[in-house]
Amino acid sequence: AAKKEAKKAEKLAKFNAKAAIKAATTTPATATTTSDSQDAKKEKTKPKKTEEPAFVNTTPPGEKKDMSQPMASGYNPIAVESAWYDWWEAKGYFKPVLDTETGKAKKEGQFVIPLPPPNVTGSLHIGHGLTVAIQDTLIRWNRMLGKTVLYVPGFDHAGISTQAVVEGRIWKLEGKTRHDYGREAFLEKVWAWKDEYQARITRQMRRLGGSCDWDRAAFSMDEARCKAVTENFCKLYEDGIIFRANRLVNWCVHLNTTLSNLELEKIECTGKKWIKVPGYEKPVMFGVITSFAYPIEGSDEKIIVATTRPETMLGDTAVAIHPEDPRYKHLHGKFIKHPFIPDRKIPIVLDDIVVDMEFGTGAVKITPAHDPNDYACGVRNKLEFINIMNDDGTLNANAGERFKGMKRFDARGAVIEGLKELGLFIETKDNPMVVPICAKSKDIIEPILKPQWWVSSKPLADEALATSDSKSWIVGRNLEEVTARADKVAAGRKYTLEQDEDVLDTWFSSGLWPFSIQGWPESTSDYELFYPASVLETGWDILFFWVARMVMLGLKLTGKMPFEEVICHAMIRDAHGRKMSKSLGNVVDPIDVVEGASLEKLHEQLYAGNLPEHEIELAKKGQKADFPRGIPQCGTDALRFALCAYSGGGRDINLEISRVEGYRKFCNKIWNATAFAMLKLDDAFVPPATVEVHKKDLTLVERWIYHKLNQAATELNKCLTERNFMNATSAVYSFWLYELCDVYIEAAKPLTQSEATRKSAQDTLYNCLDYGLR
Repeated sequence: AAKKEAKKAEKLAKFNAKAAIKAATTTPATATTTSDSQDAKKEKTKPKKTEEPAFVNTTPPGEKKDMSQPMASGYNPIAVESAWYDWWEAKGYFKPVLDTETGKAKKEGQFVIPLPPPNVTGSLHIGHGLTVAIQDTLIRWNRMLGKTVLYVPGFDHAGISTQAVVEGRIWKLEGKTRHDYGREAFLEKVWAWKDEYQARITRQMRRLGGSCDWDRAAFSMDEARCKAVTENFCKLYEDGIIFRANRLVNWCVHLNTTLSNLELEKIECTGKKWIKVPGYEKPVMFGVITSFAYPIEGSDEKIIVATTRPETMLGDTAVAIHPEDPRYKHLHGKFIKHPFIPDRKIPIVLDDIVVDMEFGTGAVKITPAHDPNDYACGVRNKLEFINIMNDDGTLNANAGERFKGMKRFDARGAVIEGLKELGLFIETKDNPMVVPICAKSKDIIEPILKPQWWVSSKPLADEALATSDSKSWIVGRNLEEVTARADKVAAGRKYTLEQDEDVLDTWFSSGLWPFSIQGWPESTSDYELFYPASVLETGWDILFFWVARMVMLGLKLTGKMPFEEVICHAMIRDAHGRKMSKSLGNVVDPIDVVEGASLEKLHEQLYAGNLPEHEIELAKKGQKADFPRGIPQCGTDALRFALCAYSGGGRDINLEISRVEGYRKFCNKIWNATAFAMLKLDDAFVPPATVEVHKKDLTLVERWIYHKLNQAATELNKCLTERNFMNATSAVYSFWLYELCDVYIEAAKPLTQSEATRKSAQDTLYNCLDYGLR
């Protein structure tokens, strides 16, 4: 045992000595680990791939691309797609081609799509990319069918939305409001924004390949469209469809504007919830209900009511009870003393519609000028309508001297304190409720009584006109017409004309889009030729915002349905199924997918918007999680193909950029197949004048590939007719990948080397590429 230990120690000593010598003769610069040595070997055996220099387009704008040079070794979508669009446009390929003899649509038919005008609030996002992909697919397909085709581009001013983003931008950059600038200077800012973003959207549309007739581009506030709006307003007014009335509106204090119900969002409160409100440093509490007592006039009795908006009690003009409620029979015909406004006499009214005897105390405070249900009760019971709020959200003199000038939610707390002082406060407790907010500013919506222009059906308009102040309103298409009508109404009396400063919401003009872009109300050649449109393609989320309005106004003003068919595409969400939001960092610019974008570039783009700094940081984290290596360059063709492949009829698309990148590889496959064909189609090759698929000397594989080509073309046409874009892309993908590349190209290699089969195999290869690329 001792000998073994001695030998073991001797071996260990030798090993340590060798290790010491090795360490002494190895410098830090030359020392390597085992893994380093392995990596070095790999570097020696695997040559580095040299990066191709960045592509530079040298084709002069509008000229045809020089295709005489050999094909590049690899597929570069930027290089492949460059220069073609400018040449197509210069050659007039996007303009409708009429029959040369009749000057009307060709016998093959016509196809017209009005592009849903994107808002000039900002750049296009990936949802717009889907719109262009679907619409332009139909446009180009119908051109190939020989029809007279028109794709009309345009832009929407977006009214209050554009005002909001411009205000947000100047506040972020300069710390100023529109009031600091004044009306005229601020308008200049808005028009400058419009020009910048209209140009940016145009560049994006062109880069996405939208083959629009840009000479017909329209803007919803250009001279022609303004004329259409004026004609529409006057026509509807003259027919009793538009009328002026004092009614409750959804008022956004922050933007100082009225919103339709469709332009509101809702916050669900299951109980007490603090909500950040524009214009307030601290969040405001919602989801609670406050009970308090009103003293009965002429007695010591009190009646208890409850409200989620205590400040509105300053505008109360009644308390309603059910006529059959035995608890309050003795109060019929009685009055209430207002604790803060002594000279206001508040009646107790009987109403079996607004009151549910089983709910709460069975008594309901009524504020007709600030609540929709109370408004209806006020109309039924002929109550006084008292507006307690200024446009800026402060309380006016009608709210009483103590509360006048207070901001609405500051007044809420002050009213509760005042009730406690008087011993009238009962309790505040959690209460499930829905809080309406402005979709643009996130401000809490305030129901306020305001005179507004309303659009209604004829019977309702007749009733409203009988009680409205329409006699003082003179409506005309121009100053001359207005003056003539005013003279007639005045009948010799003196009068002053003042133009109403109120504006119509943007849907009033965009509802005219399908016919105003063709020249209506003038009887232009475009209106005669291209209205109604063939297809209206849009998102399902604006069916009632926009499509319904276009149908109603189209029928009313032109007597025709404005389009023959409506296609609704899905809403694009991110890969996790979330709605795209700037604060989440998941909004994707389609050009970033086309050209590629590093993570740093995506971060930089966040600063171009109006996001506050803390939201920018959150968005950066979202971008880093979703696009850790940025967005890869995919090209327009791959993006459009992917978006069509996603369009399978569902309401939502969960977009994965990796899938788009997969279709870039498909484009690469097509590139390689074409490169192979160019090697086989030598200088002596002359393309066949016709496609002859029944020649006797065709080989079996040629007959088979022609059969598959016909099948793919038949399926593609069928799917596009049915608007089944997903299956259409499947037909194209399967033909190229599994039939042409995997089978025929492999079979063609020996066929093109044999003298007997070369010409036929070349013709078949050429025809498959020619028709496959179409």
